[in-house]
Amino acid sequence: METAGWILSVAASVMLILCISRYFSGLAFDEHMERGKDRLDAGFSGEALNEFRRCVVIRPGEGIAYLMRGEAYFRCGQREDAMEDLERAMRLLPEGNHREEAAQKLASIKRGIEILRPLN
Repeated sequence: METAGWILSVAASVMLILCISRYFSGLAFDEHMERGKDRLDAGFSGEALNEFRRCVVIRPGEGIAYLMRGEAYFRCGQREDAMEDLERAMRLLPEGNHREEAAQKLASIKRGIEILRPLN
């Protein structure tokens, strides 16, 4: 009986820890997202990129994180990385404005690359 009580106590503690960590990781995601947007708006693309990288680590299934990181990659001149992130954002985001934004940015980058390629 004591073993069963101990197991239940440990299980309850683990559940509590998981709930708390999810709560704080949500706060961390939001904080990094806001800081990244602020840094991007201020023209500090490299700093923004670092914030959006953290967002992707915290919530790897969050499409908006890839959209914003893709924008930061683009502004840092890393077009291939930007295209990869925008493609992933399109797969993860539901139908709507953010998904269309990702599609438009991706198309714009691809057009720019086609223009820069030498003619054969």
